[in-house]
Amino acid sequence: DLSSAAQDLTSVFVSAFADALTISHIMSFWDVPGVKAGVITGDAAWGLLNHAKANGYAIPAFNCTSTSTINSVLEAGKKLGRPVMIQFSEGGAAFMAGKSLPNEKGVLQASTLGAIAGAQFVRAVAPAYGIPVLVHSDHCAKKLLPWFDGMLEADEAYFKKYGEPLFSSHMLDLSEEPDEENIAICQKYLKRMAPMKCILEMEIGITGGVEDGVDNSGAAKEKLYSTPEDVFAVYTGLSPISPMFTIAAAFGNVHGVYKAGNVVLRPELLGEFQEYASKKTGKQNPLYFVFHGGSGSEKHHIETALSNGVVKMNVDTDTQWAYWSGLKNFYKAKCGYLQGQIGNPEGADKPNKSYYDPRKWIRESELTMVKRVQESCTDLSNHNFATPVRRPIVGGNWKCNPECLSKVDGLVQNINACNTSLCDVYVCPSTIHVTEVISKISGNVKVCPQNCNFKGCGAFTGEMAVEQMKDLGLQWVLIGHSERREYFEEDDTLLAAKLKYILDAGMKCVFCIGEKLPEREKGLDATMAVCIKQLEQIKGMLDPEKVVIAYEPVWAIGTGVTATAAQAQETHAAIRKWIASNVSAQCAAGIRIQYGGSANAKNAPELSACPDIDGFLVGGASLKPEFVEIVDAVIGEKWKK
Repeated sequence: DLSSAAQDLTSVFVSAFADALTISHIMSFWDVPGVKAGVITGDAAWGLLNHAKANGYAIPAFNCTSTSTINSVLEAGKKLGRPVMIQFSEGGAAFMAGKSLPNEKGVLQASTLGAIAGAQFVRAVAPAYGIPVLVHSDHCAKKLLPWFDGMLEADEAYFKKYGEPLFSSHMLDLSEEPDEENIAICQKYLKRMAPMKCILEMEIGITGGVEDGVDNSGAAKEKLYSTPEDVFAVYTGLSPISPMFTIAAAFGNVHGVYKAGNVVLRPELLGEFQEYASKKTGKQNPLYFVFHGGSGSEKHHIETALSNGVVKMNVDTDTQWAYWSGLKNFYKAKCGYLQGQIGNPEGADKPNKSYYDPRKWIRESELTMVKRVQESCTDLSNHNFATPVRRPIVGGNWKCNPECLSKVDGLVQNINACNTSLCDVYVCPSTIHVTEVISKISGNVKVCPQNCNFKGCGAFTGEMAVEQMKDLGLQWVLIGHSERREYFEEDDTLLAAKLKYILDAGMKCVFCIGEKLPEREKGLDATMAVCIKQLEQIKGMLDPEKVVIAYEPVWAIGTGVTATAAQAQETHAAIRKWIASNVSAQCAAGIRIQYGGSANAKNAPELSACPDIDGFLVGGASLKPEFVEIVDAVIGEKWKK
């Protein structure tokens, strides 16, 4: 009797895993019973989600459509030494099997075959990557239930042979149906899944979009936000069957339908759902949530979601773009070698096989996707590092370089090679090269112009307005560089006006300060007198979320002379102390202060070890391959295992 078997399993499981406090005392996810390298299911999979919930992280789930994208996710997980989740959508699974195969409505045989083949492939290769992996199927609408049935049949056959299901979990997305029908269908399937200890993810409200086979374009606005009663109805309907279910509740996180800005993301609602359920059940935070529409989400929204019981977040759009970016950048960099089998810039008879071989350009796509997967893991605190007090940030200021456009490709390729999963990276090209760099930059690198005017478009010859920057999709701008102060006589009053203009327009700013050699030679007090004068008019605008301070000892810029680590730390600490006294302790603790005095690969590790140095504004070295090493040095010091 499957129903009684499910109840027996439930009681056994609850006694072992329902107390999240027990899991929280486990030092590592490896200590969760049953967790191993390779695909995990049942108690081990649910125990891992308990561990995530108790320890404030979530496992990102990446939609995969090929062995290449699967390998990219696994490679990223291996690099981080962390668990990951690989999932297949109905359309992605059909692509996995091959687009030429029949996939009839009401049968969906290609989608079923592709999902099973994908799961089998993950099972075959995942142990070699040395990390735990969950295999999941994504949004399944009512019209796609034949696909769901086919996967469950494969689970049952696998369970009969090996004692566990083929997949770790499956999702039902019945958001197009009335809530009562939605929950009833979920109950039916959970009863079938419970004996195998297969986890069910269900959706209440709207999170799925057109790419999931769900058309919610005409849905009522209130469906974008679940209510405590909606969510608790799911809990009361499913918990008697099995504890192994998660809820994709709606908090404005719909994807694939609504334009950015049309929906307000409210992850704090998850806390209200938990509070309501806690009062009803007497259990502390009994709900397990899934964050859909996660691509492009702001970091603070993710943090709020994690604090309220999110254990999984879907990532799709961002990794699709990352995969494409690798190919796009490779083609742009090697265009002359990809126009024919023979003939390239090196000679009319030179072969091009090493460039058009699919293994070459597919690998380039994998590398950029790996970086984006690592970034998602980091965003969700799914990493083995002690999180730094402030996220490190490194900028490359190209100044008035390079002299010809043909050299931009190589410089951008160098910047694109940086690890942006653990460090914010920006590049400051000259104005004439900004749009060219925007078209070639990849990953999460930000393009940051070197200057702007003080009041918008108009009769300001030679200037660039924030409105123009925003139109290009830019978010950051650098002002106050010592060369602008000296050669163009920009004073503190003008720079304060510029900063206000920048922040009022909703952009972010790297604001440069620093002393010359005569002040440095007089000691710290004289140095700080200069820095304080430069900060005094902007202190009311110092917002750690919007402003980064770049401290430049002017005497060390372009001279090859560098402040010692002790000198740099002393000044950074003094700046932070002044902010604490004159703005707030919270601002001082949160604001990032970069060092901008001839940083290079050789001195970066020692400077990065200083607690008040949060990264670098790099000049000459940003035009060299060592820029990547500087970023790696910052990451190595700030993210300690």
